[in-house]
Order: sequence, then C-alpha cells, then structure tokens
Amino acid sequence: MSSAIGIVDELYTQHSTIGHFSQDMIIRLALVERDAGKLKARYEILDSINESTASEYKNSDAYFTLLSSLLLLRIKYLRLCLDTQENPEFIKYSKDNFQKILDHTISIYGNFRNRSKAISKKLIDLEENSDNKKTLGKLPKFMVHDTKKENIKEEYISMLEIENKINEDFSSAVQEMKKLQKVDNINNPATNLLYWEDITGTHCIATDEDVLSLN
Repeated sequence: MSSAIGIVDELYTQHSTIGHFSQDMIIRLALVERDAGKLKARYEILDSINESTASEYKNSDAYFTLLSSLLLLRIKYLRLCLDTQENPEFIKYSKDNFQKILDHTISIYGNFRNRSKAISKKLIDLEENSDNKKTLGKLPKFMVHDTKKENIKEEYISMLEIENKINEDFSSAVQEMKKLQKVDNINNPATNLLYWEDITGTHCIATDEDVLSLN
C-alpha cells in the first residue's frame, strides 16, 4: 500500500511539473492502477467478514478499505488527465468511472462513521434486557448477559477509536470530494468541448466559456 501511494505521489509531481504524461509515466500508472484495484477488492472482502472476527482486525480493515478507495480515486483522476492527452474520445467514460469511485468512497466513509451507532444501539438494548432480567431475579442469565455487555462495550470503544482516526485522517479529503460530487459539467447544457492538438497528442477539455472558431 505504501509503495503504491509513493508511486502515485510521484506521478502527480511529475505531471504537474512537465504538464503531460511520458511513456514511462503511462506504464507506471497502468501498473499502479492494477495493483490499487486489487488492494481495494482485498480490503473490502476482509472488511465484510462476519462479526466473529476480532474487532481490532475489523477496524484495521475498515481503515485500509477507505485508504485503498481514496488511492484508487487519485489514480482515476490521473487516468482522466491521461485520457485528455491520449484518448479524448474516451473522456466521458473516464469521467463517469471517476464519479463512480468518488460516490463509492464517500458512501463507505459514511458507513464507517455510522458503525458505532449500530453497536451503541445493541448495547442499549442489551442493558435494558439485562435490567429486566435482574428485576425478575434471573441471576445466572443476567451474569451471561453482563459478560456479553462488557464485550460489546470493548467493541464499541474500539470502533470509536477507529472512527476518530478515520475522521482525523480523511475528513478534509472527503469534504473536498463532496464538492467535486456536485460538479457535473458533462450534464450542463451550456458546456462545450474544446479540442486541440500539439506535440503530445490530441486533447479535449469541457468548458462553459464561449468557444471562438478561428478560420
């Protein structure tokens, strides 16, 4: 994961410096895109494992699921930039693909932040049930429920810790993603596509400015 993040950071730096993708950059982007896709799929599978999995592992998988999704989102943005250089006719597909990953990342961020609420509700229900049984004098079962309650409390505390970590590390990035989510130039009827060609190839950008045709 750290190696893939380092490669993506380097590609962003190179692209912002030279303004286009070299052949070496294109190859490295394709390789890291493949690896990031595998990482994302792996952590999503691990995160979906049933509740019998130890809580610390579940929470770690939740964190890395979001991290891998953010990594893939950054890669899809680079892919979109590359298509403006190499495949202008493919921009709409790349843009839709980027939007899909963007929406998915925001969705799993919200799901992770809501997990503690579900555990909290489970804890409250168990406490109410325990109080009722204690009142009825069913002490043996009450002791069993009390042990279960302590286990849920530990899980709840662990979940709050990972939620705080996720919020600390990703909240600013997610806020920026939510701003991007509202931008949809393709569906804007006033949008024009501007094509041009230079030594690096044919390019295309979407703009809502007036396009001047020079004869």
